[in-house]
Amino acid sequence: MKNNWDYRQMYINEIKELPNKRRQVIFDDESRLTLYAGEIRKYGMKTGEEVPEDVMDEIIKEVLPKRAKLRCLNLLKSRPYTEQRLREKLNEGGYPSKIIDDTIEYLRGLKLINDIEYARNYFRCKSSSKSIRQIMNELMIKGISKSDIDIALSEAKEYDELATEDEAIERLIVKRHYDRQTADYEQKQKMRAYLFSKGFRMDDIYRCT
Repeated sequence: MKNNWDYRQMYINEIKELPNKRRQVIFDDESRLTLYAGEIRKYGMKTGEEVPEDVMDEIIKEVLPKRAKLRCLNLLKSRPYTEQRLREKLNEGGYPSKIIDDTIEYLRGLKLINDIEYARNYFRCKSSSKSIRQIMNELMIKGISKSDIDIALSEAKEYDELATEDEAIERLIVKRHYDRQTADYEQKQKMRAYLFSKGFRMDDIYRCT
C-alpha cells in the first residue's frame, strides 16, 4: 500500500488468483494486497467496486499485521533467520512495506532477531571447515552488514569460539583424502587451488600442504 496509508476510495482493478487459495487484489492506484479467497468473499471484494474505508482499515491494521507476525514466528520456530531473509519472506507473501517494517520492529523488540548473534553463531559453527574470509562473504550474501559481521567476529575471537585457519584447512584436506606425504606436484597444485578458492591465505595453504 501507499506509505501514507491513504486508502480512501480504493477501487479494485483486478483480482488475480495465486497458489494456496490466495488472491492478489490490485487497486486503481496500482497498489496491491494479498488476501485469502475466503477473505475476499468475507469482505465482498469484487473487481470494479470500491472497498469501504472501514474494511481497508481492518485489513491494514488488524488482519495483515497479525498474519505477518505469525508467519515470522512460525519460521523462527525451526531455525534463526537474518533480518533480510525475513523481509524477503514477507515481501514474497505480498505484505506492504509498512507492515514488513513494523513486523521486523516487533521481532526486534522480542529479541527474536539479532544479526550480530546470528553472525557470531555462524562463525562458531563454520570456522572449523571454512576460512574466515569465506564465512564473511556468506554472511554478507545473507544480508548482514559489514559492521555487524565485524562485531560478531570480534566477539567470537574474544571468547575463543573460532577454530584456527590451520585447523579448518586440515579438516578439508582430510575430507578430500589428500596425503601431503605422497602427493605429486599436480595434486598439490590442485589442492592449493581448491583451498585458495575457499578464501584461505596462500601462506597458510603452503604451510599446511
